[in-house]
Amino acid sequence: MAQIANREKIERILERIAYQVAENCCHRKKIIFVGIQESGFVLAQEIVRYLAPILKIETDVISLEIDKKNPQTSEIKLSKTLETKDTAIILVDDVINSGKTLFYALKPFFDLRIDALHTLILVERKYKRFPIMADYVGISLNTTLLEKIEVIVKNKKLVSIELV
Repeated sequence: MAQIANREKIERILERIAYQVAENCCHRKKIIFVGIQESGFVLAQEIVRYLAPILKIETDVISLEIDKKNPQTSEIKLSKTLETKDTAIILVDDVINSGKTLFYALKPFFDLRIDALHTLILVERKYKRFPIMADYVGISLNTTLLEKIEVIVKNKKLVSIELV
């Protein structure tokens, strides 16, 4: 196992992403971060903490529950109903591998009238099998198909990114 990023580096990444979100969403009345359970939800909460001192607009964090092993047949649940008027929605996940989870996680948004939908990923792997592009990326890695990226969460904080 090799460490790609420790907590200190993750904090710098989170701060940079928060500034990017602030720049792109400053004209909105609200930003809703939809974090894919578990690590994506923690990542969304952390981004909001970094965003709060930068941008003084209303934010909310909700969770999206999906079976990552079988996303195509999984029931997808949002923790609450989305209010979409003049709101940017940012779908958040920790690692994008093939793009499959993020692709299917978009389903709940198809029938909504939304103003803006963005994607935010902490770790983007370069190869994908699904046409998913991240709008906000913490770090991009070239990895082999056999390597696995793991985001370690402790006490509701992202503590490290590991190559397994």
